[in-house]
Amino acid sequence: FIGAIFIPILFFKNKPWKHQTIIVISLLLNVVFLAGIPFQNARFLLLSFPLVLVLFYPVYYQVIIYIKKRYLIRTGWIVISLIQMLFIYKLMNPLYSRNLFEKKMVEELKTYQHKTLYSFDIDIALQGRGLVFEYKNLWLQKYDHLSSNDLVLFHPTKFKKQWKGKNVILNYDYFMKNYQLEIEKELPDGWLLYIVIK
Repeated sequence: FIGAIFIPILFFKNKPWKHQTIIVISLLLNVVFLAGIPFQNARFLLLSFPLVLVLFYPVYYQVIIYIKKRYLIRTGWIVISLIQMLFIYKLMNPLYSRNLFEKKMVEELKTYQHKTLYSFDIDIALQGRGLVFEYKNLWLQKYDHLSSNDLVLFHPTKFKKQWKGKNVILNYDYFMKNYQLEIEKELPDGWLLYIVIK
């Protein structure tokens, strides 16, 4: 977060394009590339982070020298640490919530194992947590045949906008239109487990 403070110093005092041209160009190209990807994810930015650290280091060093000269270092570090902890909480909370959600889903689905399960997003977590299904990921391909007692695990509204016109929604819509699916169980966060009747 402190980079937001460093940016004006970096560009108006240090003029990084003079000495760190390759890093600036690499960062800009990476940002433009990421902006063109339709399926955004914060993890994509991790590859840029080392370059940002290298780019900001001279400014960081100048700020530390400035703070030391004015005996503000303890107060500065306390403020920076508190703000950083707030950002860490904000970043980690969705990951923690997702972890709890996956654990709940595993407990709810344990009794349905050893069947064919059509799903998206959560299926990878279920595999990683040891549930035994014949997994069919709705993103990987279009499916045109379901068998009786197959299971479909899906959130009916969560993916509609982002995955419109893609296999995920095309498969789900095809299932709903061409098969009789009955809600077997309502699951956390609006997910539904359907069973194929015919």
